[in-house]
Amino acid sequence: MPEADNLMEEEWEMVHDGARSHTANLIHDFLEDEDINTIPIPPRSPDLNPMENVWSILKMKVQQRVPTDIEELQDYMEEEWENIDPIVIESVCNSMHERISMVIEREGGATDY
Repeated sequence: MPEADNLMEEEWEMVHDGARSHTANLIHDFLEDEDINTIPIPPRSPDLNPMENVWSILKMKVQQRVPTDIEELQDYMEEEWENIDPIVIESVCNSMHERISMVIEREGGATDY
C-alpha cells in the first residue's frame, strides 16, 4: 500500500470486484484495518479493472522475449514487471472515470478498454 500512496498524488481507491477471493472475511478485515477505500464492481468486469491493462502490457512484453521454459518465463515476468514505467500504471488508474462513464454510456456493454 505504501507504493500506491507514493505513486498516486491524490487519495486513491482500490478496484474491488465481487470475486470470492476478494469478499473473504480476511480480506474485508485487512482492507478495513488499513483504511483502504474500494470501488465495488461486478465480478469478471475487465473493462472496469485497470490492472487488466497492466497485465496485458506485461504479457505482451514477456511474449516478445519468447521464453523457452518455466524458469525463463518467471525471470522475464519479473524483469518486465520491474521495467513497467510507473507513469503507465498511473495513467491506467487515472482512466477510471472515463471507463466508468463509457460503461454507463454503453449500458454495461463492452468498452474500448
